[in-house]
Amino acid sequence: MIDPCLQAEIDRNLRIIEASEKILQQVTNNPSTKPEYRISIDMTIFVARIRLINCLRRLQNEKTNQITPRKTRSECAIPPAKLFISSKTFCVN
Repeated sequence: MIDPCLQAEIDRNLRIIEASEKILQQVTNNPSTKPEYRISIDMTIFVARIRLINCLRRLQNEKTNQITPRKTRSECAIPPAKLFISSKTFCVN
């Protein structure tokens, strides 16, 4: 199950990108449009895509954490085995 806030943020960024691309198409087809408008729209699309990538990365991390079981402290701190050969002790990791 996806976090509702994360899902809303993903949807919002997708809508921003879609709307900005439509506006960009209109601006590009109109030769009298100032270049500043195109730059502003390009920046909006760029920022929305970065935010979308970050949301998808968070979603991927959440899904990975759900699938991958976490090791407990006792499983991580297994003492090394000791071999007794002649009178010397050797540690094997």
